[in-house]
Amino acid sequence: IDYGVHVNGRIIDCAFTVNFDSKFDPLVEAVKEATNAGIREAGIDVRLCDIGETVEEVMTSHEVELNGKTYVVKPIRNLNGHSLGHYRIHAGKTVPIVKVVFDLCARLFGFVCYS
Repeated sequence: IDYGVHVNGRIIDCAFTVNFDSKFDPLVEAVKEATNAGIREAGIDVRLCDIGETVEEVMTSHEVELNGKTYVVKPIRNLNGHSLGHYRIHAGKTVPIVKVVFDLCARLFGFVCYS
């Protein structure tokens, strides 16, 4: 579920997963662990691409078994975290969830990126 709200231009953007079948619990756990690893990686003077690399590394270290077949968990390459601005839901910086091959790495300076 992904939703957003704004009051006088102050925006909140939130997404979460609701799982109705326990066979997907390992997949949800992999995503939670990868998200938390990315949050732990964040900080002053941290390259955003390093956060993405950490998220991808943790996520792909997990496997999920579905119908007798084992799959490596993979991140969605074009799904990103992002900063929020006044009246702007996608403002400023983008936080990748995969390793960025080319170095367009920005640094976190005095603002918060949400994913």
